[in-house]
Formats: sequence, structure tokens, C-alpha cells
Amino acid sequence: MIHKEIDTLKLEMAANSAFPVIFDGSTRLGEALAIIVRFIDSKWNIQQRLVKLEILAKSMNAEELAQRLIQCLAVEYGI
Repeated sequence: MIHKEIDTLKLEMAANSAFPVIFDGSTRLGEALAIIVRFIDSKWNIQQRLVKLEILAKSMNAEELAQRLIQCLAVEYGI
């Protein structure tokens, strides 16, 4: 089931030439990283998708955060 959702998300993102990527963290009960994309679909509806939610052992610096974003978006989703 999760592979089908990932494939659907890849198709949605491939259909859009540009979209914002939002990422944020939280230190409540551990460190969490959320990566979200937003885009407008063919019917002009705003769509928002959670791409990744990851619980981390420690806070990340800027370089580590950039590596996580590249790994997620470029490698896992082919953007």
C-alpha cells in the first residue's frame, strides 16, 4: 500500500514543473523533521502532501539538513 502511495505522489509531483518545498523541525519529545510539498492540480485546487516525517536522534546542522532534503527529493522521489 505504501509503495502505491509513493508512486502516486511521484506522478503528482512529476506533473508539476515547480512547487514549493516546506521543511520544519520540532524538538518536542525528540527531534522531528517534516518535508511537505504544495502544488496546484489540473483543476486549480491547492494540494499539499507530506513527503517525509522522520524522528531524529539529534538536531541537524544546515549541511545535514541539506543532505536529508536532497536524499528525499532527488534520490527517493526523482525530483
